[in-house]
Amino acid sequence: MKTKQYLAEMLATFSLAFAVSASLVNDLGMITPVIAALTLGLFVYTVGNVSGAHVNPAITIALASKKKISPPDAVMYIICQMLGGILALYLCLLLFKAQPGASMAGGLEVGLAEAIGAFFLAFGVAFAVDRGNDVNSGLVVGGSLLLGILVAAGVSNGVLNPAVSLAVGGLDNLSPTYLLAPIVGALVGVWAYCGLACTGKKKK
Repeated sequence: MKTKQYLAEMLATFSLAFAVSASLVNDLGMITPVIAALTLGLFVYTVGNVSGAHVNPAITIALASKKKISPPDAVMYIICQMLGGILALYLCLLLFKAQPGASMAGGLEVGLAEAIGAFFLAFGVAFAVDRGNDVNSGLVVGGSLLLGILVAAGVSNGVLNPAVSLAVGGLDNLSPTYLLAPIVGALVGVWAYCGLACTGKKKK
């Protein structure tokens, strides 16, 4: 059992989901994308060498499709990431007596926005993985998340992460669009990067 890796994914995803949820509950508006980007960047720098800091089931699935992570580890990562999102939801309820309650309405436009945003995020993540999580990885991945959120936010909530969608929408408000569209976008992003720019020197 790769306990450290799995716990790192749970902690990082919990932290991202809670940071986003807390900012929404406290109505911080456009500061939320920056908070999300800073949180993800922090965990890329701190636990990237432990788990790779996927912090997103869509990213894990996309990297697994390129054999950057084994299928059993990918399954465990996704379980831990989703648990992290659920824990963030309940901590938000405990501390603030409220949850973000973001609208999770689906639709083609929302799905396209979430997929496109996840594409930008995954493209940056693929770079970081290809370069072995070097000194620029946190900046690139955090910046890619910020870009993806800002691109998607005009149409969707710009969540780009099935685990975070649990925290911001709630268990009773799950949307297939917010669960599946980021996976599609992440797959395209990782495959596009690997088709264009992969060095093939370092793999997770």
